[in-house]
Amino acid sequence: MEYLGKTKLRDIYYIFVNNIEDFKINDLPNQNWLAFVFSNENKADLIKKIAEACVLNNFLYLCSSGSKCGLIEAIFDEVIIDNIYNKKNLNIDKDILTTGHEDFENEFWFAIMTAYHPYKNIDSVICIDIGLDKKEEIKELMKK
Repeated sequence: MEYLGKTKLRDIYYIFVNNIEDFKINDLPNQNWLAFVFSNENKADLIKKIAEACVLNNFLYLCSSGSKCGLIEAIFDEVIIDNIYNKKNLNIDKDILTTGHEDFENEFWFAIMTAYHPYKNIDSVICIDIGLDKKEEIKELMKK
């Protein structure tokens, strides 16, 4: 995980993942964070592994983007619901929110500036890039 900088509200981090072996759960924080996950690829197994790791690491919010934002959001919702109702993770926040928008720039701005949790502060945004290599674009958006 690479630290990209801080906005007025949140620290921004970046992780590039192209396959399951690239993703390490230890890279994720363990409280008060938002996952910004984006992809144009149909990598359901990888997305599910990421969703499970996010739930285990107590994330508060998902923002998804790219042409597969609907798939990402659906998989995250499924993992969240499974954890809550089957009591797989007794510490899971019952108020995890998910959203998605294909437009990368709009969803990024929403993630870093507008998204909020009803009861907890979101301190950091972890950008999880599944095969798009958007680190430089994120850096440019942060300069704006």
